[in-house]
Formats: sequence, C-alpha cells, structure tokens
Amino acid sequence: MPSTAELTAPAIVRFDDLSPTWEAPRAREPGFIRWIVSYVGGVPPFWNNNPETGLVSGRVAIGVMWLPVGNRQSGVHVHSITEIYVILRGRVESIELSGRRHVAGPLDCLVMPPGAPHAVRAIGDEDVVLLWVHDKPEEAGSSAYFDESEPPPPGGAPQVQLVTWDSLEPSWDLPKAKSGGHLRYATSWVGGAEGFEHYNRGVGAINDRVSLGAVVMPPGNSEVPHSYATPRHYLVVSGRGTVVGDRDAAPLGPLDLVVLPPSVPHALRTVGTDPLRLVSFHEELQPEGSAQYVEAC
Repeated sequence: MPSTAELTAPAIVRFDDLSPTWEAPRAREPGFIRWIVSYVGGVPPFWNNNPETGLVSGRVAIGVMWLPVGNRQSGVHVHSITEIYVILRGRVESIELSGRRHVAGPLDCLVMPPGAPHAVRAIGDEDVVLLWVHDKPEEAGSSAYFDESEPPPPGGAPQVQLVTWDSLEPSWDLPKAKSGGHLRYATSWVGGAEGFEHYNRGVGAINDRVSLGAVVMPPGNSEVPHSYATPRHYLVVSGRGTVVGDRDAAPLGPLDLVVLPPSVPHALRTVGTDPLRLVSFHEELQPEGSAQYVEAC
C-alpha cells in the first residue's frame, strides 16, 4: 500500500481494479442499495476497503459511491470530519433533519461539515455516481445515525452547503491557459481562505485542510509542467488523458485516479478528440502562487 506522501513518480489507481464493498448499513437491502470503493484510505482502524489496489494517506480518504435509482442512504448521519460529495452522474436530493433539501446534479457539490446531519437519495431516472472526499481520516464505523422520525436536536447543527457547477465562473489565469497547446480552465468547489488557492472564493466553500476543484482541457492541449510541495490528485470525469512524457502508459479513462508526487514536475495532456474533464484535489491547502512551473510563462 504505497503512501501518497512518499511517491516519487505518478501513481495510477484504475477504477476497474477496485472491488466494491457492500458493507455500509443496509446496503444490500432494496431501497438502500449502494456500493462504495476507495482510491485512497487509511490504515486500520481507519477506513480503506481497497488496500491492495488503492493508496494510503494519513490526511484524507477518497472514493466513489454508486446509488441506483429508487434508493437512498440508509439514514441521516454525521461524521467527525468534513465530507464532500461531487455528483458525477445522475441527480440526488439531500435529506436533512432540519427539513432543508438540496437538489444536486452532475458536477454540483455538497459539503457536509463535521456534525452536519445528512443523507442523499437518488432522484430522476438515472443511477447516481458520486465522488466522496473526507478531509481527514475517520475510523471505520464511527458515523453516528439519527432516528429521522424524531425532531432535530435542540440548538441546531451545522448545515449542508450546496455549491452548484453553474455558479462557478471558470478561471483562465493558469500559466499559458489562453495559448493554443495549453488551453484549460479551472474552478473551485472548495478551497482555502485568503492567501490560499481558491478560484471561486465567495461562491465555493471554505475548508482549512483541503481544496477540491475541476480542470477542463480541450483536446490537443496539456498543462505546463509544474509541481506542488504536497500530493495532487486528478480523477478523470470524462475524456482521456495521460501524464506528459509517459508514452508507454495506457491512457487514463473515466473514474481513473492519478496521484502526482510532491515536488516532482508533472503535467497531464488530453488523448483523443474529446475534452478532458478532471476533478483536482489537494491533500493540503496550497498558498496562492506556490506552484513551481518548469517553463517560463
């Protein structure tokens, strides 16, 4: 189980190599059917259901959940950490003890701070696939579930935040991003406060540990080679891509994850004739301007 912090070269976790787990509460029961995989998790007692084919991190956990039409999570629950959902396919409605409801579709994001009661159900006519991120490791089985027939606890609780894709204005301020060969834009669902990277501050959520956003790159383009001091994760939403210079590797396809090592220059490029849409995730907040670029901009 390689650790993301110790990588010296890009590490790829292929979705097809991950085995789904059905061990979530009532996950095999009609009405609550769902499975989960993890790309990155902890070591026992922290949750990681793919230790042989995934990666280990002491800071975060990342995975995908499949929730078919007509099903929901088994109960409103809370975590001791911030949990983030990005809807990759289908539509969900949030279920909250307060009675608030959010509807989220493709590339919309739900942010559940520690102690925020939440669950989601699939709505519409398409199965749901969502990316989930924990901003720190959490022990397996530590989630607390509520009796939804009871009134919400007195004094209130943190609430779920919806960040819609349509509310995020694309940023073209990345180096050479407006030049043919490097065309791309970035957005942020979640980022840091002032002084840290956040392309949509004031619209996206604020987190004091991680950042989560998207990079969209038209065909025929690549990033400018660069590095960060901490690991960076890319999950392919659609299209195909590869790491620049790695001509022997099979292209990255939908739901494949590549983790780029700290302090090692890297870049992704598109493969084929479709845009490459990526979820970009940092295990630690990055100060503004901290990326180190190899080429002069």
